[in-house]
Amino acid sequence: MNKKNITSFIIASLISFSFIVDLNINNLIDVSSNKNLLYLALVIFIFKFYKKYNEKNIYFGFKLLAFLFSIFMIFGYSYDKLNSWDFVFGNNIFIIISIFKFIGFYSFFKILINLIYNFIKNIKFKNIKNKLLDKFNKKPLLYSGIIILLCWLPYIISFYPVILSPDPTNQIKQFYGIPTRYIDGINLVNEDVLITNDNPILHTLLLGGTMNIGHSIGNDNLGLFIYSIIQISILLGALLYSIKHLMKNKVPSHLIFITVIIYALVPIFPLYSMSAVKDVIFSSFMLIFVVKLYDFIRYQNISKKDYVILTLISLAVCLSRNNGIYHILLSLPFSIFFIKKEWFKIILVTVISTGIYLLFVNSLPYFQITPGNKREMYSIPFQQTARYVKYYGDELTPYERDVIDKLLVLDTLAERYNPEKSDAVKNKFNALATDDEFNEYLKVWFYQFLKHPSVYLEATINNVYGYFYPNTSKWYIYYKEYNRINETGKFNYHYNNLDTGRNILVGFGQAFKKLPVIGLYVNIGFVVWIYLFMLIYLIKEKLNKYIVVLLPALSLILVCVASPVNTYFRYALPYIVSLPAVALLLYSASKKLN
Repeated sequence: MNKKNITSFIIASLISFSFIVDLNINNLIDVSSNKNLLYLALVIFIFKFYKKYNEKNIYFGFKLLAFLFSIFMIFGYSYDKLNSWDFVFGNNIFIIISIFKFIGFYSFFKILINLIYNFIKNIKFKNIKNKLLDKFNKKPLLYSGIIILLCWLPYIISFYPVILSPDPTNQIKQFYGIPTRYIDGINLVNEDVLITNDNPILHTLLLGGTMNIGHSIGNDNLGLFIYSIIQISILLGALLYSIKHLMKNKVPSHLIFITVIIYALVPIFPLYSMSAVKDVIFSSFMLIFVVKLYDFIRYQNISKKDYVILTLISLAVCLSRNNGIYHILLSLPFSIFFIKKEWFKIILVTVISTGIYLLFVNSLPYFQITPGNKREMYSIPFQQTARYVKYYGDELTPYERDVIDKLLVLDTLAERYNPEKSDAVKNKFNALATDDEFNEYLKVWFYQFLKHPSVYLEATINNVYGYFYPNTSKWYIYYKEYNRINETGKFNYHYNNLDTGRNILVGFGQAFKKLPVIGLYVNIGFVVWIYLFMLIYLIKEKLNKYIVVLLPALSLILVCVASPVNTYFRYALPYIVSLPAVALLLYSASKKLN
C-alpha cells in the first residue's frame, strides 16, 4: 500500500467513524456488533470515493463551509443527546474523539460540496418536450393553480373550517374581550380592551373579524372558513407569483412543473394553508418580497409601478409579523450597492414602508390596544439566567436572588428551565417591573456572565442548535382539533366527521420527513445548509449582487437563533416556502438564461 492509499484509508476510516459511532457518557463509545459489517462496507466505499474525488485545490469557501458543517454535526450531536457539550469537552477522551470526528466530517463535506458545485456548474437543463409539458406550457399559471388547488382540496375538506392552535385561539378570545395569557403581568392601556400586539394586530382583527361574521349568524365554522379562504388565496397567489417569475426568467419548464408539484404535494403547503397561524400569511408576503427583490437586482428597467409594488409588499411584510421590519431593514437597503442609479428610490421605499409601520405600531395605544409584552425580546438572556440558576444556584448572593426574583420568580426558575424552549421561563416575567429593577437585572446578568461564561454559551447553543443540525429536524404540523375555544361557552368550533380522511393526511404529513431525499425539504437544519451553500456559490461565481436575494432568508435564520424555541417549524416556514423559487431564480441568474 503506497502513502496515498494509506492516507485515503485513514481518512475513510475517520469519515465512517464520524457517521456511524455512537457515544455514551459512561462507556465512551457504544460498539454495536451489528454495525461492524456496516462500518467495514462504509470504509471501503468511502476509501474509493475519497481517492476518486479528493482534489488538492478546493475553493477556500467550500473548505469554510465544510468546517461549519462539521462543527454543526459535532455540537449538534452532543446537544441532541445530552443538552450540553459534554460529548465535545466532557473529558480528554471526548476531546480526542471530537477531533477525530471533525477530521472525518470535514474531509467528507469538503469533497461533497465541491462535487455538488461541479455538478451544478456543468449541468445544463434543457426544456423537455412531451405532451404533458406542452399542455402545461400553454397556460402554466392556470394549470398550476388548478393542480395545486386539486391537491389541496382533500385537506380543505378534511380540516374544514380551519386548524386552530393556541395562538390563533387566543387571538380570537382577545377579539371578543376574553382574558388570555397575553395580559398576564402587564398594564393594559384600557382595562376593558384585552387586545394586545403580541400577535400582529391586523392578523388578530382579520381572524376575529371573519369569526364574527359566522358567529353573528350562529355558525362559527362558517366564519372561520371565510378566514381559510382568504389565507388560501393569499398563499396560492404568492406561489403563482413565484411561478410567473420563474417563467419570466426562462427557467426550464420541467423544473417549473416540479416546483408546482412541490407546492401541491409537500404537506407543509396544504396543511399550513389551513392553519390559522400568522406565519402563513407572513411567509406568503416574504416569498413575494424575495421574488420582487430579485427582479430589482437583475433588471435595470424598473418602473414606478414596480416601486409601488415593492413598497406595498415591504409594508405587508412589516405588518404581518412583529419582527418583519428587521427583514426589510436587513435586506432592502443593501440593494442600493447594486442599483446605484436608483439608490434614492430604494431608500425612499425603505423609509416609507418601515415608517408607516412604525407610525401604525406607535399609534396602537391611541386605539386602546396594548403593545406586545417586551419579554419576547429577552428569550436569550432569560434562558441564560435560568441555566445559571439551575447549575450554579448555590452561588447566588441574597442580592442576586432578590434581583432575579423580581423579574423571573426565582423559586421555580430552575424547575421551569427547558433547554430548548424558553416559554416557561419568560412567561413568568414580571412586565410590571420598573426600569430600575430591570437595569439591576441586566447588571446581575452581566456579572454572572463574567463569572461563568460557558453557562451562557451553552444555554444559547442548546436553544438554537437544531436550526443548524439536520439530524434533529423536529418536523411539526398542526392538525389537532384544538377546541379549547369552546370552553368559554361562547363558541362552537369543530371539525367534520371525516376522521378517516384526516388520519390518512396526518399520517402522510408526519411520515413525509422520513421519505428519502424529498423528506429533507422539511428538515430545518438541512435547508439552512442549502442557503449557506447558495451564499458561498454566489461568491465563488462572482455573483455577489444576488446575495441580496438571500438576505431575507439569512435574517430569518438569525431571528430563529433569537427565538424562544429550538427548531420550531413555523419560525422556519418563510425561508422553507421560499426555497424552490430562490434556488431556481439564482440558477437562472448563474446560467444567464435571459
